[in-house]
Amino acid sequence: MMRKRIGVWILAGWLVSLLPAPGRESRPNLLISDISVLDNDFIAVRLENRANVEVAVSDSLRQKVFLAVSINGVLRAVYRVKYVDPTIFLGRSVIWIQTSFRLSPGLNVKAVVDPEGAIAETDEADNTLEKTFAPHVF
Repeated sequence: MMRKRIGVWILAGWLVSLLPAPGRESRPNLLISDISVLDNDFIAVRLENRANVEVAVSDSLRQKVFLAVSINGVLRAVYRVKYVDPTIFLGRSVIWIQTSFRLSPGLNVKAVVDPEGAIAETDEADNTLEKTFAPHVF
């Protein structure tokens, strides 16, 4: 027997809360989930906030680096918070950022979200993704 009552499920006599455990969902979880090539050959980075928590964007936070992109081991671009689609700061959200870099054979791309650690998160370990694109075969 299962019935819903004000955010709580009663399942076979056990009381199970739908609310997050204290501290677990009190912070966002920003991560990079993909680095892809768009139809126009530009590289894009997919960012997510997997927690159901919004990020309060203060004036000081707006100046911080939100995303850093390295190409073949060299830091090539930084995107500050103030220039990023604000949707990412809402809970359970996804955005894509198109870089100004086009795909070339053997390109290695490394993206780091919140490289300065300005945003406290539930999981800092998933803030980096690195991908090498295979050379074109003709």
